[in-house]
Amino acid sequence: MSDEISGMIGEAIGRRLMKVAASAHLFEGKLDDAPIDLWLFLEGMSPLRVFGGSDGWRLSADGTPPEPFDMGESGEVVISDVSEKTAFGAVIGRKLEGAWLVESSGGVVGIRFDFGLPAKPLILNRDDELLILDEFPPDPEMDEATETRIRPVAMK
Repeated sequence: MSDEISGMIGEAIGRRLMKVAASAHLFEGKLDDAPIDLWLFLEGMSPLRVFGGSDGWRLSADGTPPEPFDMGESGEVVISDVSEKTAFGAVIGRKLEGAWLVESSGGVVGIRFDFGLPAKPLILNRDDELLILDEFPPDPEMDEATETRIRPVAMK
């Protein structure tokens, strides 16, 4: 899986971040704070979806486009622009200069991004919840995490 994520993120390096969207569960008028999926909209490529793995710990990515859906009596999943509400707010409109996979316990648990500013937005999957942060959380489990730089892939 890390090769697949590396390839997708590597293709994004050198592209300008246009916006970030998230899906969240809406039930009885209450919107869950934790995103289910995140989409990075980068200039010149399809939206990149980042989501938690089925084990509640690992992180995955693919090119599935955002789409809300009705869950009947269980509510609905809605999509909203979270560009300015997250650690990505300061980097909208900037080119992605680099990225790192964050690995722990043998799998990818996060991605850290470099847009040429001191703030380096970070997406982590923690206990089946996506977190969008500007730095690593104080967590003993993260002390064992390693970062691997993602190589750029030539733009298509």
